[in-house]
Amino acid sequence: MRWLARRASIDGGSVTTTPQVDFYLLRGGGAEERLRFTCRLVEKAWQRGHRIFVHTASADDAESLDRLLWTFREESFVPHARVDRAGDPPEPVLIGDGRDPPGELDLLINLSDAETAAAARAARVAEVVASVESARQAARARYRAYRESGHPLEYHEL
Repeated sequence: MRWLARRASIDGGSVTTTPQVDFYLLRGGGAEERLRFTCRLVEKAWQRGHRIFVHTASADDAESLDRLLWTFREESFVPHARVDRAGDPPEPVLIGDGRDPPGELDLLINLSDAETAAAARAARVAEVVASVESARQAARARYRAYRESGHPLEYHEL
């Protein structure tokens, strides 16, 4: 997995970047498997020194991910916090369900069926999509929007 691949373009003297967007389509499992996959993705990115924001669909989902990051692997430790409880300076992994973190992000992981404004500040975006048809339909709409905006796209079926 290549991290932080960005495409730059020069437009009228300014440089703009378009983040790479990876869609991870999970074949099976439910909400729990989606959160476990997210924990593994977060851990890998954090170990590489990246600043990560996980955007969830609800406060309950944010709380579930927060708890799971403490326990998903016995030997693992991922320093994280909810956006509304972040320290100063903030932890390298932040979780939110509507309130975006300040500043630039290395990786945004979207667990919501909706887009988030934080994607514009991310070097890379990961869309983790459950196997439920309604989630797949919402992901297709986001995929089209990203494609129309010129984002480089990758698709991973797991």
